[in-house]
Amino acid sequence: MRTAVAIIAVVSFFVAIRADLHLCRCGLFTTGQHGEYIVTELPGIDVPSCEYKHTCEGRCIDEYKNLTSKGNLYATSPTGTGTVGQLLCDHIPYPIDQSLLYLYSEICNGPWRYSGEHTMQMLCCDKDGNQYACT
Repeated sequence: MRTAVAIIAVVSFFVAIRADLHLCRCGLFTTGQHGEYIVTELPGIDVPSCEYKHTCEGRCIDEYKNLTSKGNLYATSPTGTGTVGQLLCDHIPYPIDQSLLYLYSEICNGPWRYSGEHTMQMLCCDKDGNQYACT
């Protein structure tokens, strides 16, 4: 009985802490004819409050650099299978031709803000989701 109460207390504590955290979102965008489009969203990050815009952006930059080898689309992907660019192409439902990808962050459902980071190379994905060398 004491064990059950202790477990409930610990879970309640972490749920209470979690409720005070706010989601920071990170995404890679490309620019098209009609504006910017999200290509993929990176894993979300929790921050203590909606006032932590710079912390959110900094953590997005760190996550981006870690997952993409500092924006190198030809580096080995974190999964170890193929390149970073191919991993992105695997999840994009449409062809992309000669597109730099730009890192944005968003906190507490606010506007997406450009971080100043972009990929080293342009991304090219054919209609079948295969990365190819942009010409």
